Amino acid sequence: MKGKVKVVFFDYGGVLTPGISETFHAFAEPFQKSRGINPAEHDRAWKKVKRLASSGKISFGEAQARTFKALGKTRKDARNWVKHCERYHLTRAKPYPGVVETLARLKREGFKTAVLSDSVYSATFKKRILKRWGARVDAVYCSSEIGVEKPARKAFQAVLRRFNAKPCEAVFIGHAKDELDGARKLGIKTIAFRPDKGAHGDFETNDFKKILKIIQLRDSCSTA
Repeated sequence: MKGKVKVVFFDYGGVLTPGISETFHAFAEPFQKSRGINPAEHDRAWKKVKRLASSGKISFGEAQARTFKALGKTRKDARNWVKHCERYHLTRAKPYPGVVETLARLKREGFKTAVLSDSVYSATFKKRILKRWGARVDAVYCSSEIGVEKPARKAFQAVLRRFNAKPCEAVFIGHAKDELDGARKLGIKTIAFRPDKGAHGDFETNDFKKILKIIQLRDSCSTA
């Protein structure tokens, strides 16, 4: 596949930062206990509406209002939960080692960078998190705003259009099998970072700092 790389774009959870984990559940538990909410019931109610929010059919706030209604709670409880979740992401979410430095090096080398996230949050909110880390990218796209989640073609094409790039001029870094496969079907080169079981990319690494070298190697091969 020929073509110099113009844009490098990343999944968010599982690539730039670990996905929601036990740290979130520990953070959430005091709030849930104070309102008599069973965490397992909360998770089940949320899963029923999460896709509606992540695909932009309803807002995150409305999704939480429906979740809390199913739990017999009020909209005020839902609003307070939304604030609680935002506080977690803004104060507890941490990047993987090497993320901030690698993003900066990519920009210095002349690559355009972006984040493509399946998220109930907005791009503006994600940018606040990145800014807090000291990380800079050229664009952030969230499924809640573009209307589809990865691996839909429309999701990847949103990034390509933003930078007027052909698939062969882009590299996607992800961890999930369906997303990596979806990017490759479009002709986008992929790097599997800390890949899920059964997931593979054109290249693979567990060390974020190696991503720039992989891209430079890919470029040198494409022009050889």
